[in-house]
Amino acid sequence: YVNDMLGYLGEKNTEEKAKKIVAFEKEIAKFLLTDEEQDDITKYNNPMKVSEIAKKIKNVDIQKFLKDVGVNTDNVNVEELKYYENLDKIINMSNIEVIKDYMKFQLISGAAGILDEKTSNRSFEFYGKVLSGRKWRNSWKSLCREEFLGRS
Repeated sequence: YVNDMLGYLGEKNTEEKAKKIVAFEKEIAKFLLTDEEQDDITKYNNPMKVSEIAKKIKNVDIQKFLKDVGVNTDNVNVEELKYYENLDKIINMSNIEVIKDYMKFQLISGAAGILDEKTSNRSFEFYGKVLSGRKWRNSWKSLCREEFLGRS
């Protein structure tokens, strides 16, 4: 799927890039809460000062980022603490090319449903059929009909 999406963008060496993107996603996943941990409030309720979390992250100026996006606060709740504690391992100059490819993939994959039919269908094949087990999808016309006329 990743290989196909990159190909739709006209990227070269898509198979190699796709393997690196999947490996990158697996690396990120190591630092995220599991489904079971997400059910435990003590795991995701981590209130702290922005200055405190900034000390944990060297490769991203989190205080400047928050200011630039209009978030003016001294305190935050860090739901994925282990992720932020390891952010410098994830985002660094040694993997900048993978990050760029990852962002390209996320862009097209996220927008696939509203792009051309080929891209939209490929997205449904992967997310709808493979991951979710659905056999078919509603067209936009049937979704509108169900929404406005009620489900039959």
